[in-house]
Amino acid sequence: MENGNKTIIGIVVCQNKHTLQCYIWCQETYVGNDGILIPNPKNPVKMGDWVEITFTETEYQAYFSDDKTKKLPKFKAENYVVLPAIYKSTVDGATIRVKLQQALTENQNVIQHHFFGNIYNNVHLNYPSGTWTITIRRVEPGNRDSVWVLENVETVQEPPSDTKIRVIGIVVSHHNEYTYVWCKERPVSHDVTIKKPAGGSHLPLGTWITFTVEKYIFEKSFPVELPSNGFVPRYEIEEYDVMEKPIHPTELTGKDSKTVSLKLECFVEKNLKVEDIWHPFVGIIINESSKFPVSGIYTITVIRTRPKENPPKSIWFLRNRELISAPPTIVPSQPAREETTLERQLRYMSMDNLSMSGQPSSSNQTTPPRPSRPIHQLRPSDDTQSMFGFSTRPTNQPSSSRPVQKPRPSDDTQSETPPIPTPRRRRSPSRPRRSVSRRRRSASRPRGPTVVKTSIIYKMLKNEEPEIIFVWLLDDHEQGQLKLKVPAEKHDLDLGSVFTADFFLSGDTWISNGPVKLNHNRDYKYETRGNGQQGIDIRLYADTLKNAGTVGNKYPTIFHHHFGDIIDNFGRLQDHTRTKYHMWIRRVNLNDKFQWVVIEQIV
Repeated sequence: MENGNKTIIGIVVCQNKHTLQCYIWCQETYVGNDGILIPNPKNPVKMGDWVEITFTETEYQAYFSDDKTKKLPKFKAENYVVLPAIYKSTVDGATIRVKLQQALTENQNVIQHHFFGNIYNNVHLNYPSGTWTITIRRVEPGNRDSVWVLENVETVQEPPSDTKIRVIGIVVSHHNEYTYVWCKERPVSHDVTIKKPAGGSHLPLGTWITFTVEKYIFEKSFPVELPSNGFVPRYEIEEYDVMEKPIHPTELTGKDSKTVSLKLECFVEKNLKVEDIWHPFVGIIINESSKFPVSGIYTITVIRTRPKENPPKSIWFLRNRELISAPPTIVPSQPAREETTLERQLRYMSMDNLSMSGQPSSSNQTTPPRPSRPIHQLRPSDDTQSMFGFSTRPTNQPSSSRPVQKPRPSDDTQSETPPIPTPRRRRSPSRPRRSVSRRRRSASRPRGPTVVKTSIIYKMLKNEEPEIIFVWLLDDHEQGQLKLKVPAEKHDLDLGSVFTADFFLSGDTWISNGPVKLNHNRDYKYETRGNGQQGIDIRLYADTLKNAGTVGNKYPTIFHHHFGDIIDNFGRLQDHTRTKYHMWIRRVNLNDKFQWVVIEQIV
């Protein structure tokens, strides 16, 4: 959600063969009121595709309501992106089937799912309790509050299909009987090959292909870095599939149209020096002449050519770039600085002076006010003037650099007889010392104004007394703590709960003592899972993977509007074929600093 826009995720459940107009099921509409998507020929969709659709605030309020029984007009939308399948879906004629993992109790008739809502076991399938792979099917709603019914339960788990690795490559050159294919998984200048069939021809330059490699072979032939001895085993592709559409626009340029050129989009930080840049698909891009005066998303054109260094850094060279989207300039609000003990004491001292000078005298004679005793005596060397912008030396104490002079009385108080001094007061033995009293008063004073914030609970240390609850401020991208007098469960709070409460800043940490109010706004709703470390992982989509080569940026990062910069410290975001990245994230201690990191990419 950006600039007040709102998004929904849905699945294409029907498509008109003539107009290609699509009907979208999503959890936000009431049953049977599927919305309409007008497809863009440049971004085709088909039945069974998952899409993310963007609405303005006004459109969203017109089409959607928390009350699912409220009849509203069908939405009509054109602003969308095609997503990777959130759940594996298949199409059989006009029937949509979806496979997913679900925790079930024995033979239950109504299954509740966080995305699909109620799933009805209308044929009364029998199965034991457990977490199983289930198949659900879309049907006409009838009198039900859902269009999804249970079709199959696989109580025998399938073995993991992780014995092969899928690789994407581009045909970049021909030499004699071999076709050379670049892929990012191989070290620079170590392209894989395809042998030209007898009597056949080479694959055309610029062709995109996919092929699979056995995992044990992949680990040997596709090393992450070039070995110290420089030896990389050759790899020849035996079976491959030609991709119908390139992931990135591809052209042939240069002499005789033999140079492969790619058009890419990437986020580049502001840099007035000519330095190499980075893209998640091709890696390092050699930059020989371009500067980037503004941070933002750029369209760049790169060409494949022979490397000029040994060992080579990259075979991709930047040819031109164009800024297409610069981030808005936002001045972050600065939290109020907490008052220091010295500042507080000085403020109280000045308040005492004011209160004493304002008391009426019991004598008709005008007497000068007796200066109050300072809380503690400051040395002339105390550098307090630079701290607060004024001198903290008592006004009745002479400066060490000037001779002591008697103050001259003003004209209206000048008299031949000296003023009668104010009698000294004795402290009662039962009265506490003023400095101790002030310390107690200051400790009980409020810490400053509170601010309403929306947070998600991502970790709970329930074995502590009292329990420690860590929260993430979703709109502020900051960590905080929730400190309650009773267990969180008394407030219906648990891991993954989103709530709104008053927070105040204590040092560098936002603290809330309640009261709390659960927040059911869809914009803050995320799927979570326990991670076995008294915390949760969070599932989300994000885009704009940033350059790992930027100064001060050790790892690739990806931005999310609620979780800020997410660190991909293990390079888990490898599938760059979609507009958005789908992932699980976790908050961990990375280099002595707690940060959100990518745990797993969902493909």
